[in-house]
Parts: sequence; structure tokens; C-alpha cells
Amino acid sequence: MIKHSAMLDQLNRMAQKYLTRLSRFPEKDRNAYLNDLIALITSQLHFRSVSIFQRRPFSQAISCVASTGLIERRTSAVLRTPVELTSAEYGSGEGRTGECFANGQPRVFNKENLDSRTDVAKYYELDPVDGSFGQPFVLYPILSDDKRQSVLGVIRCVNHQKPKRGPIQDRPLTLELQPLEFISQQVAPVLQTLETRIIRERAISTIKHDLISPSNMIRDTTNRILEHIDGGRSVREYDIKDLGAASALIRNLVWQLDPDPSEPVALSPKPTFLMGDIFARVVNMLRHYAYEEKHMQIQYVDIEKIPKLNVDRALIERAIHNLVVNAIKYGNEGSTIWIRGRESRAGYCLDVENEGIGIEQDEERFIGIAGYRSQGAQKVAMGVGLGLAITRSAIESHGGKMFVTQRKGPTIMTLYFPRGLALDGRR
Repeated sequence: MIKHSAMLDQLNRMAQKYLTRLSRFPEKDRNAYLNDLIALITSQLHFRSVSIFQRRPFSQAISCVASTGLIERRTSAVLRTPVELTSAEYGSGEGRTGECFANGQPRVFNKENLDSRTDVAKYYELDPVDGSFGQPFVLYPILSDDKRQSVLGVIRCVNHQKPKRGPIQDRPLTLELQPLEFISQQVAPVLQTLETRIIRERAISTIKHDLISPSNMIRDTTNRILEHIDGGRSVREYDIKDLGAASALIRNLVWQLDPDPSEPVALSPKPTFLMGDIFARVVNMLRHYAYEEKHMQIQYVDIEKIPKLNVDRALIERAIHNLVVNAIKYGNEGSTIWIRGRESRAGYCLDVENEGIGIEQDEERFIGIAGYRSQGAQKVAMGVGLGLAITRSAIESHGGKMFVTQRKGPTIMTLYFPRGLALDGRR
């Protein structure tokens, strides 16, 4: 109890230090917090080597985010910097550490239950004192503070040094699980908060970058319009469309700055023809943008097959806009985006088709989850992973669905509108 009280005081001061500061570098704050946590564990629990692993977003894997030092057994490379440490990764169930991540159960490994002849570590802790790696070691999961109690990460402690004096010098290692449980309970909400700040800062940075393109489009188009007016010539139609496209792009990016842009909002439905009230205007605005960015064409057919619907025009416009912009960003240079309307047994569908990077099978389940970006998408363009999350929220708030009809060759994303949204059978 005395140890817990002392640690709680220190943990509270750490939380206050890192959660109350206003910083543009939350990732550095998290690393500094975890290094302070490691210092607490080494001093209070008498472990010389400590590593902290945290869940990788949208992955059944964890990677090291802080450590006293690791060695990769395969290459004998020493990992110390934050960038190097994150390369140390365990899949769910992989090795002792991955197993703890998968089942959420703390474990103590010592000479009695660890066979050195068969247990070969993937990464092991480098003893900061003598450079060796040792046993025994303790694994403790960090559980989220929500009802699901999902595993956020794992604390791995190695090279336990019993105090030379005092009543706990013969304390069994299993008792160290008690203070580790106490520590994991205290740090879980702090880590979740810092991770949210990291994601938020990345989103702001990316959106700031993405705002440059439409801002330049407005500047250049305005200059062209002024030149035509000064020369007594009429303003060209595509200049007006460029301003509309730039305005729509900026508006969409600003929406992504909402605290949680994928959260459902109150609906204001009204009778809407997708073709006349939303579609033609959005696509016409984006056609010139698609050509300027990637020499792409946008074609649409059979949109009139979708009858008048009782929908929130602003939300459905956002949904369609995001799908088309996504098709542009991740489509092949010089290709054509096809958008088709069709009737299904249960309602009406809008398919957006493009030739591009495609969607891998193991990525499909994450499509539409806020913050997710596939590895292919990260290589092609910057983004924050909110566009499809907003689209999914908008369509689901109407009782519909967004889904992948075809993953690649071409990729087809579909918006489904339930038949109950139709106001009549007239086209």
C-alpha cells in the first residue's frame, strides 16, 4: 500500500505534466511520458530493463514505443531511438509478448517455465548495466478503460534485481504483478488521450497541406477572371466551375476538422433528385479538378434510375463528393471514373468505379473506419482517413450502407439507399 501510494503520487504528477501542456508535438510528449514511466518502474520495482509495446492502429500487432534498449536477435542490431524501436513488432499470438497481447493475461517467465533451448527471442532487452540480456521477465497487458477492456499494449520487464536489504528482499517475482496491474490501470487513459492528440495533430497537419491546392486554385482562377474583366472579355465558364470545385474541396476539408466528423448528425431531409439537385453540380465542379490533377475523366450514366429520395442534401452531397475525390486521389493517371445508378431488389445503388491502387482483402474490413488509411493509399497521397468515414456515417444515418462491391480491376465503391427513402416511382 505504501508503494502504491508513492507510485500514485508520481503517476498523477506525470499525467498532470503531459496532459495539461499545450503542444504541437504530442508524439514527443507520449515518448517522454513513457520514458518517465520506465524510470518509475526501474526505480520502484527494481527491473533494470523495461520495454513498452503499444497497439498499431488498425492492426492485430503491437510495436515498441519506448525501451531501455532492444536488440534484434536476427541482425544483432541495437534499437534505441523512437524510430528504431517502432520496427520491433509482434503480431497477435506471436512469441510470449504477442501471446500476452492476444489473451490479455499477465505472465511471469523464469527458469522453471522458460526453456532457453527452445525459446528464442525475436527481440530482447539490452541490460543497461552490463550489456547482457537476462531472465526472468514479466509481461503485463495495458487494458483500455472502456467496457470492452481491449488490450492497448504490453509492459515487458526484465532483469529483476532484488533489494539487498529490507523486508522484500525475498519477495517472489509473481508479487511484482500487483504493482504492475496498478500502473497499467493508471497509464491506460493517459496513453489513450495522448494517442488521440497524436491522431488529431496529424489530421490538422495533413489538412493544412491539402488546403494549399484549392487555395492556389482560387488564387489563380481569381487572377484569370480579373484579367478577363480588365480586358473587357467575358468570364469563362470553367473558371466559375473551378471556383466552385475549390470551394467544395475547402468546405470538405474544414468539415474534417470537427472533433469527430464521422459522428452522426441531426438530419434535415427534403425531397431530392440525386441527378438534378446534387449529382450534376458536384461532378461538373470536380471534372476540371480531376483533369488538372491527373488528366482524368469523370463520366456518369443511369443516375436518373434513382427516384426522388427523402434525404438530407448536405450529407448526401458530402458522401458523393468524398467518394469522387477518393477516386481521383487514388486513381491512375489518365484513367476514367465511371459513376452508375442502378436499382436493386431492396433499394437503389450508386456505384463509383475507378482504376487505381485497389483494395486488398485484409484491408476491406477497415474501409470507412475513421483514421484508417491503407498502406497503398499512404504511398500515393497524403490524407487523414476521414473521407470515407464521413461518407459511411452520412449514408448510414439514412438507413443505407456504403460497401466495397469490387476490390480491384476496377475498384467499385457503392452507396446503397433503402427503398423506403423513395417518395414515388417517377423518374
